[in-house]
Amino acid sequence: MNRTRLLALLLAAMMTVPAQMTAAAAQPQTAVQTGSVAVTQEDKSVETSLSSLENTTVGTTTEFTVTTRGESDPHTTVYGCFTVNSSEPNLGSDGDMTIEYYETAELGQGWHELPSNYFGPEEGFPFNALGNPMESRFKVTFHKPGSYEIVVLIKEKDGDEVVCQTASFTVNVTEEEPEEPGLIKSEEELRSAIAKGGTVELEDGADIVLTSQLTISNAVTIKAGTNAKIRAEGTMRSFGDSIVTVSGVSANFENVAIDAGDQAEYALTYTDGASGTLTGVTVSGGTGSDLLVDGANVTLGSGTSAGQTELAKTGSGTPKLAVQSGGSTKVWVDHDTYTALGMSEDDLEEQLAALVSSESGTVEAVVGTQPGSSAENGTPVTVQPDDADGGDEDDGEEIQPEEKTSRTGGDYFGNAKWAEVKAQIAAAEEGDTIEMSGTGLPWFPSSVARA
Repeated sequence: MNRTRLLALLLAAMMTVPAQMTAAAAQPQTAVQTGSVAVTQEDKSVETSLSSLENTTVGTTTEFTVTTRGESDPHTTVYGCFTVNSSEPNLGSDGDMTIEYYETAELGQGWHELPSNYFGPEEGFPFNALGNPMESRFKVTFHKPGSYEIVVLIKEKDGDEVVCQTASFTVNVTEEEPEEPGLIKSEEELRSAIAKGGTVELEDGADIVLTSQLTISNAVTIKAGTNAKIRAEGTMRSFGDSIVTVSGVSANFENVAIDAGDQAEYALTYTDGASGTLTGVTVSGGTGSDLLVDGANVTLGSGTSAGQTELAKTGSGTPKLAVQSGGSTKVWVDHDTYTALGMSEDDLEEQLAALVSSESGTVEAVVGTQPGSSAENGTPVTVQPDDADGGDEDDGEEIQPEEKTSRTGGDYFGNAKWAEVKAQIAAAEEGDTIEMSGTGLPWFPSSVARA
């Protein structure tokens, strides 16, 4: 090795640099240890700030210094090394720790990994040849937990005789504790948490505004301590049929209000065999129904209100709805579901009862294709309407039309309007006037003709 290279290496190992200044300039995220412990042999000593570390965690990088003190001794060529638990350290990313040194020479200036348990020029260096004291900078990263008893030594290059060494000191290394996840309060955070699955905790009072449909395809429980809101803001084009869709997985909601804000047909949809329990939940704001249970199994638990729940069967699954004590909803079964389930007038009550169960909850109505179908606490009671041609004798009681809409367009067949007209006729007395169309027939929508 030529003299120029030797001098550069010597400067790299021994140049004095204030630790506090270089730590801030080089890598501010790295802790810098101050304080030291030293054992002096004759007029020579070595100390290290690493001795004050005491405790750290796996993966944390700590900067420290090694400082030699004593008169210059140009006749004693030395090098530095470490012992860990009285043995050679197991260095490297696959070992117990990684040690880095800071190269101060212009050629190669910066941090470099220490490849072996040896620091200083290959030929060694004269003890304190550049002044007293001499300070070098290092960094250590522990890769495995445990207790590490460490000693820093300065040895003679020839013969390995110890010139000076620090007293032993112990660094305790533990696994880093995972950070507590923060409470969710934004759309971005909500989507990210749902993608991971598990429990998703919303900040109490959070008002999370969705800008597009949220699809849940990992099993989750989304909950708040007392209350939080998930709502839509945008256009119907942004959300499709539903602002929140649970597809093929289990998803539970607790203490959350889900509001479509008239931006989608449904606020919440369970489909493709999905399941879930809603506790302390309000589902509202759909332009058709508020909750859609399509081939899924959903339980409305205590404190849950779904303004209108629609049952559907567009795939292989059969919709099931349970309403527990403290839950309430109004249930709609559309014509497509009625047909897909093979219901007939003879077993309509039995079929509807199989879809909806109640444990002291409130189910206001279960409505099929026949108007007047109703339920008391989940037990469907079907009231068959009079024939369109008036074949059944009317008992004179006014028939209350079912105020219901469905995703197929509400009272598509005009039965409710026809019921109104028949009620007017039944209540009419001699001399009363009934509104007529231009053809002289009672007024009713043209859709009645399709009933």
